[in-house]
Amino acid sequence: MSLDLRSYPVLYVDDDRANLLAVQYALEDTFRIDIATSGEEALRMLERERYAVLLADQRMPGMTGVDLCERARTLCPDTLRIILTAYADLHAVVDAVNRGQVLRWLEKPIRNEELEDVLRASIELVHAARSVRELQESLLRGGAGAGARAASREVASGLGERVVRLRRLVEHARDLTHAAHRSSDEAHRKALLAELERTQGDVLLSVGELEALQRDLSALSPARRPPTLDLSRAVDSTVRLIRTQLAPTTRLTVQVDATPQVRIDPGDLAQVLSHLLTNAAQAVQELDRGEIRVVVDEDDGWARVRVEDTGHGISPEVLPRIFDPQFTTRPGAAGLGLAISRHLAEASGGQLEAERPAVGAAFRLELPRSDAVEESGEYVRGGGLP
Repeated sequence: MSLDLRSYPVLYVDDDRANLLAVQYALEDTFRIDIATSGEEALRMLERERYAVLLADQRMPGMTGVDLCERARTLCPDTLRIILTAYADLHAVVDAVNRGQVLRWLEKPIRNEELEDVLRASIELVHAARSVRELQESLLRGGAGAGARAASREVASGLGERVVRLRRLVEHARDLTHAAHRSSDEAHRKALLAELERTQGDVLLSVGELEALQRDLSALSPARRPPTLDLSRAVDSTVRLIRTQLAPTTRLTVQVDATPQVRIDPGDLAQVLSHLLTNAAQAVQELDRGEIRVVVDEDDGWARVRVEDTGHGISPEVLPRIFDPQFTTRPGAAGLGLAISRHLAEASGGQLEAERPAVGAAFRLELPRSDAVEESGEYVRGGGLP
């Protein structure tokens, strides 16, 4: 069944009305394209409707395309944000991509056929991300049937999310390659190639994750014994990915006091760690000097990861509900990440708890050490770490 592209609306923003009408007319048979002539008008439209793609010109009076995308990221984080830019603005836009404000950029001028391909690929990305979200919601609705169990494992592995992330990285690399080929400025070209090399490293890291997931697809069988993993290395891998999404003012430190081995599905562990670190990053992203601290240690048969942030913290009223499905304090969020993380931790014989330190918030993930599991022959629940 082919994807109905018109059911995923696109918002195109440009202060040149002639450009808006020309693109709208050229692509109206394939896409539904709404138009706005300023960033302020676009924000009002984003508040009223759920757009799949935001396509914005960089140079607009009052609010640049990057500024618009930064505000749209908070207002509607699921909308894929693309900037149209000229050569002179390229450095600022690439920097915005690295900070997560913009997901793609296109260098002007661009042919209608090329823009159509980009919009089609972007909508397919949005469709894939929404499909993952639907699987997450299916997991939390429960159900003991084989279909619900399969959906649970697929969400736990994070396969869909990793495919979406890998595709974004590949498209970013392609954009950088095209821009480097077009550039006649040697210094500018070298900067683009350096950024391309960093992006290729991120691509290889994501491919490695997918290869690991492929090796563990048999984990769909509930009788399969999970492998032994080095918890500190798993934390290091996740931290490297999350660092690219942090605000420039955020400081992330990792303290490894032990290197415990745990038995858990690799995809499950990656999902939990990613949720905890992303949650901390969101808590401090608007602070002038935000800090995230990750500590790995072990004690009395348990391995532990503690993730602390210096954000606004968790109020006493919110704390009892923070792991409830679909509970969130962030506008536009689904409220599923922490609920899924606790579910995955408990499914591996562990536990996930939230705390209210003097400053900010803290989450403590505890998993039974593999040697403790070997001695008992089963996962140990209860007790935990102090």
